Amino acid sequence: MNEIKTCQYCGSTKIKVGYQIGDGEMSSDFMGNKTCRISHLICGDCGAILMSRVDNPEIFDDDNRI
Repeated sequence: MNEIKTCQYCGSTKIKVGYQIGDGEMSSDFMGNKTCRISHLICGDCGAILMSRVDNPEIFDDDNRI
């Protein structure tokens, strides 16, 4: 996940990974039957969230396309 090497806001190279916990999961349906954790790349100096992604994109199959 660590494709970003430098913070675009402060120029720091202290890039960290953080995870949403509790009810902060992403669901592929409105009932919450299939969920996965969300990961964030965070600047270790200024705290900016540089990128967010779901850890299991395969739960978003063709059935839930817009």
